[in-house]
This record gives sequence, C-alpha cells and structure tokens, in this order.
Amino acid sequence: TSSEKKINDAKGDTSSIVLSNPLLAPSIAKHISACQTHEGGFGAEPHNEAHGGYTFCALASLRILNAVEEIDVDNLRGWL
Repeated sequence: TSSEKKINDAKGDTSSIVLSNPLLAPSIAKHISACQTHEGGFGAEPHNEAHGGYTFCALASLRILNAVEEIDVDNLRGWL
C-alpha cells in the first residue's frame, strides 16, 4: 500500500501517503524541510544540491501538509 512507501526524496508520493495515513504528515514535513539547502532551495535528499524540480515539489508538498512554516521561506525567496 502507499502507506508502506519509503520517502527517500522530496518528490515522494506525499499526498497519497498523507491521505492513507494522516499521522505521517509531521514526519514527512520534517523530512522535506531537512532537504532545504543553505541556499534556500531543496535537494533530492538532505545535504544534496538544490534543484528547481525538487524545490517545486517540496514547496507544493509542504503546502498540502499545511507545513510551510517548517522551512526558511525568506531564504527560499532569495533562491528563487
């Protein structure tokens, strides 16, 4: 099932996992926020280089999770 999927990058199937098990939302948001680089964008995994596609998916996922406050939005704006 989708709740058994391992989230290993910011493009994971976040919405289906959260819908199948809302209790995972805080853990998913924490993992996604850990993928934010010092530059402000998001990499595929923590400590990876930022990439536009991962940044888009990370921000969209955090919006779905109502967890945008978990990240440094000012830093993200600067990166964009």
